[in-house]
Amino acid sequence: MAASPWKSLIRFKDAQGKIQYGEPLDSEFSRATVFSGPDVFSLNKTSDIADVKEVNFFPMQISVLQLTHHSSSLHANQAQSSASASITEIMPSNATYVDFHPLQPLTRTCLIVIQQFPIPEYPILFLKTPNSLTSAHARIPIPPQSSQVDYENELCILTRRPIKDATLSSLQSNLSDYILAYTVGNDVSARDWQMGARSGGQFSYAKSYDGFCPVGPALVAAEQIREPQQLKMRTRVNGSTVQDGTTGDMIFGIAELLEFLSRGRTIERGTLVMTGTPNGVGMFRKRGPVWLGKGDVVECEIEQVGTLRNEFF
Repeated sequence: MAASPWKSLIRFKDAQGKIQYGEPLDSEFSRATVFSGPDVFSLNKTSDIADVKEVNFFPMQISVLQLTHHSSSLHANQAQSSASASITEIMPSNATYVDFHPLQPLTRTCLIVIQQFPIPEYPILFLKTPNSLTSAHARIPIPPQSSQVDYENELCILTRRPIKDATLSSLQSNLSDYILAYTVGNDVSARDWQMGARSGGQFSYAKSYDGFCPVGPALVAAEQIREPQQLKMRTRVNGSTVQDGTTGDMIFGIAELLEFLSRGRTIERGTLVMTGTPNGVGMFRKRGPVWLGKGDVVECEIEQVGTLRNEFF
């Protein structure tokens, strides 16, 4: 399958207020080479260079957001969740974004040491609604209904083509044929609505408050990430490192997740899949839970992919 015409792609507002697609020319995303086309699958490089006024990864018009919980993440005491969304403008209007996340223990090493959770046999799926999507540097409101807001740094993948009944061997040997790009996501969660009787036995409500799914700041072409299962992941809260792991800790790898999700169903082109979070979320800090509060700044960084930076208010 042909490689993407860009290595890294942003959706941005230029100095005249026009929404553009472009390949950033510097790490600060101050200028970009403009690409023309209706969506990320049909872009052509132009000779134009534009000043970037504002990076806006997702379109203002959003369709369905579907979430998947993939127990292949990397916590040391629990497993979490993630989201999938369909974004109208950055993808075709009928695209669906699917997201995976862990719901059980995480790192294999941690599981062996702690022995609190059995290794899950299958990934666990759930939903995250479209209103939760926001940009990589957006301010995120803490809902008055929750006093236990938490972070989850996630590697996200964007599917290149429709996938159905894909074999594990095909996915493992030709992963970039199925994946267009990678990006970073934070599966923000209200733990007091995720656990116990309040949850109703599902995670969607706790993970679907406004702004609870920041993604971006750019798409990085799959061809640029040679070892997606060997990427360092770090999360900082107010400058202090709280998560320090790697995508290699996943119980279910990316190929395994896509194989599972595509069984008997079609994963549409343009599906965003979140793949789980490392050990270190606030809920399971060694000295007791630590929740996010107003004024806290969370940075989710993934090697070779990018960094989210969101202030909570």
